[in-house]
Amino acid sequence: MKQNRIVAATVLLLSGISFNAMAQSPNIQKELRLVNPASGSGYVGLKAAPGTTTYTLSFPAATPTANQVLTVSNISGGSVSLTWNSPDATGWSLSGNAGTNSSTFLGTLDAQPLVLKTDNNTRMTIGATGSISMNSLAGASGTASSTTNEGVIIADNNGLLSKASYSSMVIAGLLASTSGVTVGGPLTVGGLFTANNGGTISGTLNLTGSSPLQLNGAAGNPGEILQSNGAGAAPTWSSAFVKGRGLVSVSANESVSVAAASIDGDDAINVTLEGTGADMPIPSYYVARTAGTGFIIYFSAPFTGSCNWSIINQ
Repeated sequence: MKQNRIVAATVLLLSGISFNAMAQSPNIQKELRLVNPASGSGYVGLKAAPGTTTYTLSFPAATPTANQVLTVSNISGGSVSLTWNSPDATGWSLSGNAGTNSSTFLGTLDAQPLVLKTDNNTRMTIGATGSISMNSLAGASGTASSTTNEGVIIADNNGLLSKASYSSMVIAGLLASTSGVTVGGPLTVGGLFTANNGGTISGTLNLTGSSPLQLNGAAGNPGEILQSNGAGAAPTWSSAFVKGRGLVSVSANESVSVAAASIDGDDAINVTLEGTGADMPIPSYYVARTAGTGFIIYFSAPFTGSCNWSIINQ
């Protein structure tokens, strides 16, 4: 036995390896290896990176369930506690989440907007103050749907969006400012009313404002009337219209007075004499006006008959 020990020591001394060197193998001391227990080959090595600050990892005592991962639950100085956690419990899964409640939400905790993208392009933004903006909406720009009662999107005072049919909006009425339109009763227009494809009004038409009715952009002048220009032509403002007309009888008088408060200094006065049917001399006549009052017809001889008169605006 002593001879065997002497031989072994001699071999070690000759190979230049000491017991102290074997106990201080630098590769093994710097790494924790988890070896495959079945075959003895293959391992997982746990090794600190160079310059690592000293800290302690405390593994959870509970046994994990399938698909759980280790996450940091607490840090206190150099002590770090780990816990088993399911990925879907703290994030939104691409396949949906379970166990949500009124406290769970998708959003931000600071004054930053929530941006939704597709194909790496921003499609919708919810601002930090709650405003919502859409970068583009489906369909042709500026084109309304022609489908009956397809509906429109409206918002209430709380910002809640909902769909309403066209008919429900007409029935309920759309109340707006004086520049808007009130539907559901008499039509009230506080601004310029435009009907590109014509319009039919079966009830009351109430026009308000300083220039509520315009024809081809012209509001007209005081005293002018709408004059028809025939089928297919737009009406126009016109100053040539009859301000007044009438018939007065004369019995052997040389003058007759006609009251017409609308007459002014530029109006044309037309007079036609109509006799009684008996032969009589035809007198001459002239007219003298008083603006704002009327006019007097003077005859060259006493006249008996009727005077048809009219006042034409100029």
